[in-house]
Amino acid sequence: MRRLLCITVCVVLAAAACVRKDDKATTVFRNGAVYTVDENRPWAEAVAVRGDTIVYVGPDDGVQGYVGPETEVVDLAGKMLMPGFHDVHMHPSTASVFVHECNLYGLYTKEELVARLEECAAQDRESPWLRGTGWEASTPDSPEQLFKEDLDIISPDRPVYLMDLDGHHAVVNSKALEIVGIDASTEDPVGGIIHRRAGGEPSGLLIETAAYLPESYAPEVSFEDSLKTLQFAMRKANEYGITTINDAWETPERDKVWKHLREQGLLTARVNLSLLVTETWDEDWDALLARKLDGDEMLRAMQVKLLVDGVMENQTAAVKRPYLDTDGNKGLSMFTDEQLNKWIPLFEKHGFQVHAHTVGDAAVDQVLTALEASREANGAPNDWPFLIHCYLIDPADYPRIEAAGATVNFTMLWRQYSESIADLVEPYLTEEQFERLMPMADAHDYGLVVTGASDWYVSQMDPLASVAAALTGKAVPYYRDEPYDPDGQPVMPGKKPSLETMLAAYTINGAYASHIEAFTGSIEVGKRADLIVLERNLFEIPVEQIYGTRVLMTMLSGKVVYALMTILDGKAVYGTLDSSPAGAGT
Repeated sequence: MRRLLCITVCVVLAAAACVRKDDKATTVFRNGAVYTVDENRPWAEAVAVRGDTIVYVGPDDGVQGYVGPETEVVDLAGKMLMPGFHDVHMHPSTASVFVHECNLYGLYTKEELVARLEECAAQDRESPWLRGTGWEASTPDSPEQLFKEDLDIISPDRPVYLMDLDGHHAVVNSKALEIVGIDASTEDPVGGIIHRRAGGEPSGLLIETAAYLPESYAPEVSFEDSLKTLQFAMRKANEYGITTINDAWETPERDKVWKHLREQGLLTARVNLSLLVTETWDEDWDALLARKLDGDEMLRAMQVKLLVDGVMENQTAAVKRPYLDTDGNKGLSMFTDEQLNKWIPLFEKHGFQVHAHTVGDAAVDQVLTALEASREANGAPNDWPFLIHCYLIDPADYPRIEAAGATVNFTMLWRQYSESIADLVEPYLTEEQFERLMPMADAHDYGLVVTGASDWYVSQMDPLASVAAALTGKAVPYYRDEPYDPDGQPVMPGKKPSLETMLAAYTINGAYASHIEAFTGSIEVGKRADLIVLERNLFEIPVEQIYGTRVLMTMLSGKVVYALMTILDGKAVYGTLDSSPAGAGT
């Protein structure tokens, strides 16, 4: 008799779940390479799930007692079962570029960008602004850099606003400059740069906080478009085995959309929201506290996002030692010491975790100082703050990070000898700094808790892309649709983490960082069945083959939210399921 895996036909959005009334399992996985990420029992062969909870982990011969007449028994045939991935820093709302904006990803020349923008302008003549995302900013003296004149030719009368792929640069046309009120007399905002020509004339290039000046003038994104955007982002996350995401740039407008998705039962991933607080915050504590969400396994808002410095690629990351060949430039600090030393103790006092963008070692130091002030002011330990990106960490600050109980986060996909690293980062650092760039291995070996993230949309979301780059130091595509040639560039120097470290970073450590390790992050009895099936055992293949390994199934609380497999007569059969929940597999 043909039998489909029960949970693949239980549409994840349905009110009723496939939960049995007896004490037998809903689903049993057996004959697999089960990597539990539980240090007490790292490997098993079988897992039993009853409803949303794991009820058995162990050898095959011990799982039979959980099999009843309605239990779906899945023969994994040696395939790898492991906990779902946790991405603790991404930007799901920026998936708008894939839904309702001009998509400029993967275009590197000015000619390509202009051609795509002309297409977008012709296709969308009704929108009051032409918006796009994904172009890669060059140095201002590069012939490939976009300026206002390039956009004026395309759209002289309609404002154009383009955000680059890393969110630290924008370019606008003359009409947008006029609407926003940026001219030769406009002062640079705190933490930002309005790029200028001789005489102070704005070129259209806006850097760091200046890149967001047009936001309040451009039309707001509709609720419907935001809804489509966040659902798209969750589908992509499920496709790559991600069961928990952190929206690291959360605004009050998007709060409403996430809450709607939760209320309607439409979440296909656990979601943690980091509430954005900028350097111009008005200290409206009542408004901030009203946005807190706690006690829900699916949607939480218990973090405050602080963009503390810039990025290495344009030398705006805050560093202790001046960038080489820059006349003493040490980058930009978006907040004053007084702001952080005052606000961080109060954030923690009110029950918020600090989620701090800290690319440079001076930014790390600045936040650590404020965390020390918090411990003194509150008479209590810090609340597991996040240090995000961490291109440079002064080794002398490792004990301070440990004392703060902070987790350190890396997007290891970026730790490769790409053109942007070779051309825009390496020339400005000493050899010693460059070799310890993004020091996940060193941080782990010291004893710090390291976590993984994609920073998507900045680069591709697939956790296995970061795993492969971290282990090899070789080339892995920044964008999913680019060709994969691991030997296409020199190997990145420096110490590399282990596979065990990388998988822990994306599972149990990510859960720990978000205070949800009690019920997810590893395969243990009593935890939620957040599970993924990989087509290959990552520990038994060459590291160059890790990238490209497919996720065959993603399960959240015992329900399949993405599947490339069905079960026929207990055997796994692989291929896209068009009826998989929420349109998964796009």
